[in-house]
This record gives sequence, C-alpha cells and structure tokens, in this order.
Amino acid sequence: MAGKRRNAPKPLSSSRPQKKQQAERNDKKSNGSQLKIPELYDLCVMQGDDNARLDNIKTWEERGALKEVVWPFLVGNQESREFVHGCHLAVLFVSHHFWEGSFGSYSLDFMDDETTIHAVLKALFLKTDHKNYALQTQIVHFLIVALSSSNETLCDAVTQNLTGVGILHWMPDRRRELELKKSAGLRRKFTDSKKESMWLVQNVQRVLQLLEGHTEYGMLLRMKEKENDVETMTMDVPLDVWNFLHRSLELLIDLLSASSSRLFLVTYLDSIHFGIRARLAVGNQFAIPENLRLIQHLLGRINGLLAFPIEESTKKHLSKVDVVSMYHSRATILQKMAHRHYPQDLQSVIYAGVGLLCAGQQQHSYLQRALIGLSDDALEKLLYKMCLLPDSTDKMTTRQFMLQVLGNYLSIPPYPMDQLRAFPLYPTESMLWDHSVIPPSTSQLRVSQVLALPKLNSKFLSFQDYLLRNFELVRLESAYEIRSDLVNVVKRVRPLLRQSALEESEDIELTTEFTGWSRMSLEMDKPLTITEVQPPALGQTVSAQVSAEVVIDLERCGDSIRREWDEIGEYDNLFLVAIDASKMSGNPAPLLKDYHLRHGAHKMWDSDNAQKRVPDEEDSTFPERFGITMVRGCMVLNVRNGAGTLLSDPGVQVPEGEKENTKRIFKVVMDSAQYELDKKSENGTEAYKQFNLVVRRHGRENNFKSVLETVRGLMEGAGSIERVIPPWLQSLVLGSGDNTTASYKSPSMKEYARNTVGVNKPGDYLDFGDTFLDEAHLRDSFDGEIIVDGEKSLKKQKDQARANFKIQVMEEGSDGKTKAVINGVRLPFPEGVPGNAVRFTPRQVEAIHSGLSPGLTLVVGPPGTGE
Repeated sequence: MAGKRRNAPKPLSSSRPQKKQQAERNDKKSNGSQLKIPELYDLCVMQGDDNARLDNIKTWEERGALKEVVWPFLVGNQESREFVHGCHLAVLFVSHHFWEGSFGSYSLDFMDDETTIHAVLKALFLKTDHKNYALQTQIVHFLIVALSSSNETLCDAVTQNLTGVGILHWMPDRRRELELKKSAGLRRKFTDSKKESMWLVQNVQRVLQLLEGHTEYGMLLRMKEKENDVETMTMDVPLDVWNFLHRSLELLIDLLSASSSRLFLVTYLDSIHFGIRARLAVGNQFAIPENLRLIQHLLGRINGLLAFPIEESTKKHLSKVDVVSMYHSRATILQKMAHRHYPQDLQSVIYAGVGLLCAGQQQHSYLQRALIGLSDDALEKLLYKMCLLPDSTDKMTTRQFMLQVLGNYLSIPPYPMDQLRAFPLYPTESMLWDHSVIPPSTSQLRVSQVLALPKLNSKFLSFQDYLLRNFELVRLESAYEIRSDLVNVVKRVRPLLRQSALEESEDIELTTEFTGWSRMSLEMDKPLTITEVQPPALGQTVSAQVSAEVVIDLERCGDSIRREWDEIGEYDNLFLVAIDASKMSGNPAPLLKDYHLRHGAHKMWDSDNAQKRVPDEEDSTFPERFGITMVRGCMVLNVRNGAGTLLSDPGVQVPEGEKENTKRIFKVVMDSAQYELDKKSENGTEAYKQFNLVVRRHGRENNFKSVLETVRGLMEGAGSIERVIPPWLQSLVLGSGDNTTASYKSPSMKEYARNTVGVNKPGDYLDFGDTFLDEAHLRDSFDGEIIVDGEKSLKKQKDQARANFKIQVMEEGSDGKTKAVINGVRLPFPEGVPGNAVRFTPRQVEAIHSGLSPGLTLVVGPPGTGE
C-alpha cells in the first residue's frame, strides 16, 4: 500500500548482481590509466539511477578519489571547462564521507591551496543551479564540514566568502548607514568593498520563502494540520526540500556560534528580521510532523544565538547589567522619537518607565496597550524613522509584524544564567519521548541527519557559551539513558487495569495494578505527600526547597534486593512515575514504515522487512501504549523506617524490634523549577498524588544532577573565570587564539613569565628530579653548550653515583645569532628510592622541559610511545 503512494520513496538497496557488475566496470577503468574528471563525473552524477550513482560515489570515495584525483585536478585546472564538475565531485565525496561518519577534523588538511579554495567556492556559489535543492543541500553540507575542520585556510576562506563585509551591501540602506556610523574602521572596510552576489544572502532568502509559503509548495509548511492530514502533507513536500531547510539552518547555527563569522551575519539577519519572520511562519506551538518540529527547534537555537549577550565588535561577554542597560537605552530612543513626532498620541510611551517598555512581548504588554491608539500608517512611519523598517512603501507589512519588530527591539531577552536557574534538572515525560529534543540512537528513525543539539567544536563565543553547551549536552545525554531505564522498568512491571466492586455500594472502582516485577522499581505504598515548600530566596523566582515523602514497602522483596534498596542514601536520585492503566492504548509498537509516514520522516524501508517494528526504547508513542502520564525526579535527603528510626546516617544502630520493619520513608527534595511549572499547569500539584511507581538507578549512572549543578554553579561564577584562567590561555580555550603563543619558547609567554608572580622566569633553574639516569644521558638530551657543575665536557667516572639534576637553559649571542647554554647542577639522590629507570629520548625530555616551564603542554601519542 505504502509503496504505491504518490511520491513514495524507493528502497535504497540494490541487487547484488548489479553492484557486482558495476564494481567490475569500475575495476576495469581503474586498472588502466587514471580515471579522468569527465568519466568520474559521468559515473557519479550523470549515469544510471540514484542507487547506481550512490554506489559509484561510495566506491570512488573509498579509493581516495577526492585526494588523489579531484583535488589535484582542481589545483591545476582552474580555467578548465570541467572545473565546475570537479567542484561538484568534491562536494559529493565530502558530503558522502561525512554522512558515513568517518570524517575526522583533519580529513581536509590536504586542501591547503588558498587560491584553489576560493576558486572552488566561487564556482559553487555562482555556477550551480540554485533551484536544485539536492545539490544546494550538498553544498551546504560541504560548508558545514569545512567550518568544523582543523584546516584553518579552508575555514577562513569559507568564513570570508559567506560572512564578509560585503554582506552589508544587502542590508536596508538606512540600517546600513546606522551601523557604519558606529565605527570608522568599518566604514573604511565597507568603502573598499563592492556589491557582489552573496550566496548566503540568497540561501537565507530561499529559506524564508519556503517557510513563508512563497514557493510552489504553498502554505504546507505553516498550515495547522490535523492528524489525518499529516501523512499527505509531509509526502507532498519533497525530501530534498526538508533536507535543504534542515542543513541551511544548521549552517546558520554554526556561523553564529563562532565569533569570527557572526559579526556581520548577526547585523544582516537582524536587519531583515529573520527571527521574527521565521517565528511567524512556523508558529509558536510545536508541530506534529517531526521534520517541521525539528525546524522549530533549530530556529529556536538561532534566535538564542542572535540574542546571546556578547559585544560583537570587541567579542566581550556582556553581564546582565550591560544587557539591561543596552535595552533601556533603546527604550529611551523610542521615547525621544515619540516625543518628536507624536507628542500627543504617544504620551503613555513618552512618560513611561523604561522597565515597562522593555517588559516583554506578551499579547497584552504595556507597550502594545500604549500603541492601540496609533494608526498602522503612523506606526509604520515611526519604525521607519527608527531604522527598524526599510521604507514605508511595503504594503505587505501587517500591524502584527510591526508590533513584533518593535517588541523584539525593546524586549530584554532572558539572560542565560536566569534561564538555567529556572530550568528543571530532571527530565519529564514530554522531554523524554520527544525525538526532536532527544534523537533516536538509530538513523532509521530520524527525520534528518541534522540534530538540534549544541556542538562541542573548537570555537566558542565565551566561557558562558562553553558551559551552556556542556550543560545542555549532559542533560540530554542523561535523559536518553534515563528513558531506556524507564522503558525497561515499565515493560517489566506490566501495568493492568483492574475493576472491583465495592462492598458498601454498587460503584465500580478502576485501579492500576502491576502484575509484573522489576528489581529497580517498587509500587508506592502511599501517595506522595508534599511536606514543606520554602519561599524563594532573595532575588529568585522559584521556591528555595520543596520537600516531600515517598513511602514504599520491602516486604515482597528478597534479601539481596532489600539490601540494594537499603543502600539508597543521601543525595541519591529517584524517579517517580505515574501510570494510569485506563489511558493505555494497548497497541504494539508501530511498524517502521507507518512510523516514518506518521512523523513525516520520508524514510526508505526495506520491502523484505516491512513488518519490522520500532524498538520500545525509541518509540515516541511508548507513554500512550503503557499509560505513562507523568515522570518527575527527586533527590533523597534521608531514609527512615516505619518506626521513624533514621537509617541513612552511617553508624546508626537499629533496635532489635525494628529490624523486621519493611516500611521505608524517603524524605526527598523535588525539583523547585519543575514544581513552579507544575503549579501553573491545568491540574496543578494535585497531579503529584497520581505517582504510583518509584524507580531507582545504579549509583554510577545516576550522578547527572551533581554534574549539572556543578556546571550551573560555574556559570554563576563565570565572571571569575577570567580572573582564574591566565590571559594567554583564555583565547586558546575559546578557540580564537594562536596555539603557538602558548609554547614556553614563544616571546609572549616569556614576557608573561617575567611579569607574573609565582611563575618560573626564563633562565630559572628547573628541577628535573630523577629524569636523567646519568650525566651522559643529560648531555645527550640537549643541543648547545652544556655545562655541568662547571665542567663543559663529560668526565668518565666508573663509580659515579646517581644524582638528581637542576637545569638552567639560557640563550646567549648577538647580531641576531643565539645559541643555547645549558647549566646543570647535581643534587643528592634520595636513599632507598629506585628512581626513574627509563632513558628518555631527547623528544621526551623536551616534553618534560615544556611541562616544567610556563605555558601549555600537550603530550599526544599512540599507546606505548611513552606519554
């Protein structure tokens, strides 16, 4: 049935005889003279069907055609007619190689010719079909790989061609003039540039056209779909279009995540109101198809990066006070413009406090109420005078859009640290089974190879950015493991709906019972009880602490399992699960092919295995199938038995009469941030009484909360990081510095050592300890003039005692010619200590010398090389 559907995808697999025949043809070609670019282009791009071309790309990529054939051709034939074909092949091989997951950051280091790189980028940007979404997706993927590579020449060329100063030519005129007035240096750079076609500008405009419905695909991306419309909608939009959107948004995220490429890009995207237009196009409510929901998550990450607190020109991180002051100054500008042009109509704006104007973009905010009496034309002219709109002739500008533009200009964005404080540390049911947040482990269930996750690459905007990315990744990684544990437990306990007639009346009570068993979970003996809610601390918005009690009974547990539960102590984490068997669908896991259509994944399934089902660990419908209504985490403070005796303190003696008591009362702390969110929900905190299952995890797998709290604590004190980390190391950690300056040999490092207290100065004696086996070993390890205890040459002594050495390395000379002078001093060797027995090589001794000196030392090598 699905195979006959309109636009249904074809299986990827091809028959073995066809593969064998194609491989034989390729072998015959390779056994002769080296394959030429026209022949390779025909095999990989022009001839055969999609499967045959994919096989050819894989075959020639594995044979090293990119490095051995394509790149040498591009270097030496930039004027050739086949140069564009060679560029296309390079994109195909890189995209396929990275898709296979075997690309390292060093894999493109052979692309070291800067002239060729610029020629390749120019050909890809100007001489390819911009309406071919499949090709443009491959080009975008190539750029993403290039930006993440360790090849600085390639990375800088891509950044310069994508986000150079030329992008300012494509901004609205009034906004560009406003930006140029801020810096004389920027004006000079802009004057020296000329307006040329910018591929990134065209790419951004194409993305907006697709999202806003200005293409042949109409309004499909922004329609309010129903359940029965999802399959038709997602199949009508080609897979190439979805991939293009996902990859293009990923490229924007990568460019905005690096300080070297975001300077002009942030200004351009803000001038065309990219974030506002995209948000209005896709809506604020999460969509049903995962390919569209993934776009919403990617756009959310872009909006967060656009508002990230950093000074673009100086690359300095902005404090919360700096951010608030910046937006308050914008409100002052609005008040001055209103006083100049609309003194009677906007008195409520002119005389309002800046805090009211910057309060937010809520539907009934003070700013929106103050602008009710202002006509659409007057509002448009006001925004035009503030350089927020390009001109006043665009009749497509709606009042909603103008209010969004003004609100985005004035509203203070959430500060990252405030977001983390109000962010729950424990995952919930809505997060655990959302594949656009926690992607499946297998690519067969993903709507795209693009993930809405932060990347830990080599470049960061600030230390706050570095910590924030780590926080998100640790949180999502732990949530993935928690989801697997919960699925395993719920399947084992086998919830069942039981109905029973009450003795006193004829009413029937429906209850959830567990007919199975799991050693990692127990049914709660009593409903959860909230015992204390402490008021928020000064300056906070969430409760300081929310305490509760969880009661279980170990009567049905054997001795070994009872001991495991009794090992739970202070600071251990538990999970509370609410299961309502009356809401269980009872359905099996969906078939892979049905799952793909249901979530708009456009995936290609194997017709021979059409009945394969989605694994329970990866099934987003698992909560519906087993009736899971709520999941919350908590941390144990203490444990008592039924008699009230404290069991969690070490050394507590349990009275003899209480040893058979199987009741366990856990005093736990709920997540305060999640508790505040639950209070505002429809059912409030009364839903906590529905918890009926307690789940524990192994201790070594359950330390995620302490890790997240540590990262959050570091972010709270991130301002002190700049005082703790040496200045020369800060830029290296963020990926914006020159690695050579961290060497102990660099002039800047020597200058830092001379001017810093507590750091070994150049020319100080360094204690090498027992590094050297004898004096001969010392002399063999250094070049230059070597003086040991005043002797320039080695004196042969048969019974020379073992000694430790202190070494001083000096540079002497004049007229630009220097030589190293090494002064060594013998120290007594401690008695009864065997000492080092390895005769280190000069290279290893240099590593030890670097480690003893100021600077950064990184020792890398395969096993057995003496790190």
